[in-house]
Amino acid sequence: TSPIAVVPNGVDLDRTFSRIRVAEMRDGVASPPPAVVFIGRIHPKKGLDLLLDAWGECRAIRAGARLLLAGYGERSHVRWLENRLAGSRDDSVEFLGPVTGEKKLEMLVGSLALVLPSLSENYGMVVAEALACGTPVITTTGTPWKVLRDEGCGWWVRPEVEELSGALKELFGMGHQERTRKGEAGRLVVEREHSLVRSAEMIERAYLWALGKGNRPPWIDTCELS
Repeated sequence: TSPIAVVPNGVDLDRTFSRIRVAEMRDGVASPPPAVVFIGRIHPKKGLDLLLDAWGECRAIRAGARLLLAGYGERSHVRWLENRLAGSRDDSVEFLGPVTGEKKLEMLVGSLALVLPSLSENYGMVVAEALACGTPVITTTGTPWKVLRDEGCGWWVRPEVEELSGALKELFGMGHQERTRKGEAGRLVVEREHSLVRSAEMIERAYLWALGKGNRPPWIDTCELS
C-alpha cells in the first residue's frame, strides 16, 4: 500500500550520448556490411532462439546484412548459443562475447537497428542507449517500450518468430531516409523522457511530495486499501 515512484533510468546525453559525439562517430564509421545487433545477457528469457529463427525467415530479403550478438552469460547458456550457431552454418550471424564501453557505442551507432527479443524485461537499458544513438529498435511486448510503436521509432511486437521476422523484413525494406527518421524520433523520446536530467527532476519532485512540499507527480502510484 506504499506509494511507488516509477522513474526511468537516465541516459547521459551530455557526454556519452551527446548529439555531437554520436554524429562524429557515425561520420567516422566506415561502410561495413549492414548489421542488426543484439546486446544483452545470454539467457533463455532474452529470446535469442526466437531471434535466430526470425533471422532465418528473412534470408531472402536481408541482402548481405549481418546479425551480431554481444553479451555474457552462464557458461551453459553461452554453450547453447555457440552450438546453435555452429549447427546452423549461417555465416551472417556472429557471436562476439561481451562488448562494453566504446566498442558497444560503436556497435549501436553503426547498426541498422538494435533487436531485443526478450520474453520479459523490466526496462532494457540498451534500448534507451540505442535510441540515444539515433538507432531504431525492435523489441517485444515483454518489455515496457510501447513508445517505440507510438512514436514511430521502432517496433514493439509479440515475442513470436512471425512477429519478429515481420519487423526485420520491414526494416530491410526501408530506405536510408526512413530509417533515419525513425532514429531521430527515438532520440527525441530519450531527450524528453530518459535523460539523466529528466530522471533527476522526477526523483526530486517525488521527494518534495513525500516531504509535503508539492503535489503528487503523475509517476507516483498510490494504492488504497479496500
